Amino acid sequence: LKIVESPSSHPTMSSSPIAGTASYPSYDISSTQPSLFPTTEPSSSITKPSHLPTITSYPTPNTTSKTNIDSTPSQHPTIIFLEVNDTLNSSFPPLPTLEVNTTQSSFVCKIVNSSIFYSLVPSETLSYSHEEFCAAVEAWNANNATTKIFAAEIEMKQRHELAAFFGHVLTSSRSVSQCQEFITDENGKVYCKPDAYLGGNYTDPYCSISEGQDGCNCGPAPESSFFPGYIESDKLFYGRGPLHLSWSYNYLQIAEVLGVNLCSRPDLVALEGEKGWASAFWIWTSVTSSAGRTAAISVAEGSYGGTLHAINSELDCQTGIYSEDYFREVTTQLDDYCKAASTLSLDKLLEIDSCENLKRSFDTCKSSGTCPACRIYESRMQLQ
Repeated sequence: LKIVESPSSHPTMSSSPIAGTASYPSYDISSTQPSLFPTTEPSSSITKPSHLPTITSYPTPNTTSKTNIDSTPSQHPTIIFLEVNDTLNSSFPPLPTLEVNTTQSSFVCKIVNSSIFYSLVPSETLSYSHEEFCAAVEAWNANNATTKIFAAEIEMKQRHELAAFFGHVLTSSRSVSQCQEFITDENGKVYCKPDAYLGGNYTDPYCSISEGQDGCNCGPAPESSFFPGYIESDKLFYGRGPLHLSWSYNYLQIAEVLGVNLCSRPDLVALEGEKGWASAFWIWTSVTSSAGRTAAISVAEGSYGGTLHAINSELDCQTGIYSEDYFREVTTQLDDYCKAASTLSLDKLLEIDSCENLKRSFDTCKSSGTCPACRIYESRMQLQ
């Protein structure tokens, strides 16, 4: 299996890891497939897709003696953590008692209750509900016996997989797809304005047919006659969902898994939470790294680095010269994982391994303070 660079027509991402546009190469499932995650740098002028369902209220987590460590709330979900020098004795929940889990799918949503869910899923970019997540887990595990998700028999092992998964969701949520503006007509049809689009026929950079790959039928998309400067969203295969499913060949594969015609309606991944989560579960349990490991298998083997290798190996598992850009990108990944680890009360972190320079970045960001959530997590563990 190989990773192929995204099309050169995409904008280049400068520092944000997993995202939904352009030149950020990512994991793929074919020896000749291009990147699954198109990427670009988040912008303060991003317009929230108006067609996504809106969640109007969220359970409020207990914030007693806690403070928000997020430095950019407009780009990050609000997640509550103690400062390193705060009193920790009564503010962190105790580590959970290990239990044998005989009802795996339903038990997942006892671990990730609504309060925890909404602290880990940023509503600005992923307007999916807790109920949709729970229903998606139940449906996925009922229909995919060999690739069940969050299905370990021990509760703490489930927590480990959930933390790794939601760490990736947090990072991906700060990405921006190629479409940054949307219009919905009176019939509910969605139109998007691609980045730097000036009108006329638009060549979707995520149409795998143009790259010589099998996939949903696609080609130049015409400009809308009703909304000049916009393209019908269902003609494009840009990143959607919690882990930014993209490329027409990936939409074809997940369509076959779900039994839903996503080739003609790819926007269902954004519009319907259960389909959005299912796309992320497919990525997590089915897409493999060059070592033949999925993210789910990597977690079962105790490796967090293996999840990076499976999902976005060329950037997150960079080889060769250790660069400042790489450090910034992977530090965000690590910090998001530590946030999820604290929120889900992990007894320890998975091994920071499997990727060249990953452990070095982890040690450096802790000592420099550039991954504060990881320092906070370790301070908590020292007081357990």
